[in-house]
Amino acid sequence: MRKLFETYPIDKIPIERNNTHSLQVSTAAVRESWNQLYYTSYANFEVHEEMIKDSVRTEAYRRVIMNNEHLFKGKTVLDVGCGTGILSIFAAKAGASHVYAVDASDIAITAKEIVSANGFTDKITIYQQSVEEVELPCKVDIIISEWMGVCLLYESMLESVLSARDKWLEKDGIMIPDRAILYLSTINYEEMMRERFDFWDSVYGINMAPVKRKILKEAIIDTVPGIKVNSEAEAIADLDLMKIKASDLDFGAKFSLKAFRNDYTHAFITWFEVQFNYSHVQHRISTSPFEKLTHWKQTIFCLGETLKLFKGDKINGEIVMIRNDKRGYDVHFEVQFTNIIHQYHKSCLLYTSDAADDLLCVDLGGRRIIKKKRHPFFLIS
Repeated sequence: MRKLFETYPIDKIPIERNNTHSLQVSTAAVRESWNQLYYTSYANFEVHEEMIKDSVRTEAYRRVIMNNEHLFKGKTVLDVGCGTGILSIFAAKAGASHVYAVDASDIAITAKEIVSANGFTDKITIYQQSVEEVELPCKVDIIISEWMGVCLLYESMLESVLSARDKWLEKDGIMIPDRAILYLSTINYEEMMRERFDFWDSVYGINMAPVKRKILKEAIIDTVPGIKVNSEAEAIADLDLMKIKASDLDFGAKFSLKAFRNDYTHAFITWFEVQFNYSHVQHRISTSPFEKLTHWKQTIFCLGETLKLFKGDKINGEIVMIRNDKRGYDVHFEVQFTNIIHQYHKSCLLYTSDAADDLLCVDLGGRRIIKKKRHPFFLIS
């Protein structure tokens, strides 16, 4: 996989403001309502069961923590978004002098009970607060967190992790994990296109094509076999968690994907990798279609039509990722590419909120992307 890529911060893209619509439209009440909805969802035990049963995820954290006692012995640790407290307990077992575990959802209540049941009440303190509001008794040597969402950034808590880093991490402290990479490629998605979309052409004799047109503009979270990938993967984001700022989470990236066989392509696909480079033996978590399945799966952006690729074709374009106003959990993509024999323009959105009420114009090399009021996707005009 190629890792060469070019990114640019979103503030380098000219943004026009409408006279009657502000980019910052959410009130404090709306933001708080969204936060409460998010926290409530993570009080559900099924969510935590799914995450803990993901052996790729949980085993990676367990190995990194338990096999690196030299990092944890006598150190203070902050666990951001602790959930059931499993990572905090790993850290305590690895010799941490004290672990401060923070989670704003009601799962924190159960986490306290789990900590007590395992005899770590003297080593682990649970805070049922957002990490932005919590006040710790001291700075910490290590921040651990499992903050990743599908497509790396959707519904993730990375912004909160960065806030905790800036406020509570010692100058010589470390982040676990410390690096995250997001990849982009293309796939043959013909079978799933028929199953997921063509179904709407005739439902019990009823034409439901309007549904098909709408869902084609939504991202799909799905498991894709590696054999379906038909172009070289390229990194579109490479995040050094020790250095990045929250503003870096809005960005654009240019890409050039080279087809490695003759094939048809129906969609773009993204997956991510996080790395634990402070570990004595390097560990990573990958959601690649070539690796063992995780609960994150992969994220697919359908093109809406079939493109014929020949080996060596290069699919060139740009992707723009912009957090929305609701804690940054909606991630927007705009994708355009041109190959040798075909020009194609496509826009797509990874989950939207109909409550969006702003008008955003972004100019990318003469193409204007407009997010219109209550439109659940980007349009190119």
